[in-house]
Amino acid sequence: MINILQYNVLISCPQDVEKKKYVKAIKETLEKFNKSYGKHYFVYLKSIYWKDDVFPEYGDTPQNIINKQIVNSSDLNVAVFCNRWGQPTENYGSATEEEIRKMINEKKNVFLYFIHSKAYPEDTDLNQLQCIETFKREYAQKGIYSEVEDNINNFKERLLSSVSNFFDTQQDNIKAELDRDWDHIIEDYEIQFKYMDEKHTSIICTKTFIIKALINDYQFLSDRYGWKGDSEILSVDGADIVDIDSENNPYKVYTVKFDRPLSKNEVTKITVKIRLDNTQKVDPCYLSYSPNIPIKSLTLHTEFYPSNVSNVRKTAYEIFDGISGRSPVETGNLEIIDNRIKYTFDSLQRTKRYSLKWVLK
Repeated sequence: MINILQYNVLISCPQDVEKKKYVKAIKETLEKFNKSYGKHYFVYLKSIYWKDDVFPEYGDTPQNIINKQIVNSSDLNVAVFCNRWGQPTENYGSATEEEIRKMINEKKNVFLYFIHSKAYPEDTDLNQLQCIETFKREYAQKGIYSEVEDNINNFKERLLSSVSNFFDTQQDNIKAELDRDWDHIIEDYEIQFKYMDEKHTSIICTKTFIIKALINDYQFLSDRYGWKGDSEILSVDGADIVDIDSENNPYKVYTVKFDRPLSKNEVTKITVKIRLDNTQKVDPCYLSYSPNIPIKSLTLHTEFYPSNVSNVRKTAYEIFDGISGRSPVETGNLEIIDNRIKYTFDSLQRTKRYSLKWVLK
């Protein structure tokens, strides 16, 4: 099981930046990061923009409502200025400035960019440009910003590089965050092999997760599937597949998004069905799992084709010490009951591998 830490990335900018398609460029860059680097860094970046994520509300100033709904809960900030400073808010020179300063005050990283146009529009307000220059000089006394030419592709490359470099420096923090926030995220996990014919040429692998969210707005889960033969995901219940990484054949990493974001302590169920092609007789005759997060209960389950149960000679469960090697530290014999073998392991340890084995005649 691969655990992913979600970062909400706030996009802050005056309207001229959006008109020049830079908001779209930021969203595309974050998506590219997720697909290319997210699993490597154990993170998923979710773009947050007021036009997409703020719902109608009455009772406060517009910026205070935006702050309450999306700014305060964001983890990172991508802020961009071009030729406009923006409209003032109750306490700051512009909404973009207010969002930047709020993020800085909360010690959250700000990726700040200034776009240089070679020619200013005829309606450029010199006062707006002066506000940008004043802010830039003040910011430079305590921070680093980036200046880029007015070119979408160059900007996207610069942003992708900056975000990747940032997460290079955050790996220890991310691992500590995962250890704390994802404790016992899987309440129960069952892996089932079901042979679909007498010759064992087709196998359906069903993975069932009972997931308990220990953080708010938990939406994504990554896992892997595959073996030495061909394999494909047939269906997913309770979530939608958003990405499949097939670069690490024969094993593939897939990411699913839940039907709805989970609140803290909310429980949901996901079932993934996978077809395994065994025409080349690559069946290893075992199921195994080595948890890399705390997990309460693991069930390994094999169902044989009814008329072929007599071909199964021996079944057993084993627990291996993942540190010292493959020598089992515990074993036990199992019986076939109604063409099935099934064993549940409780209170799993992340340093061990749990296995269910069978021998065919």
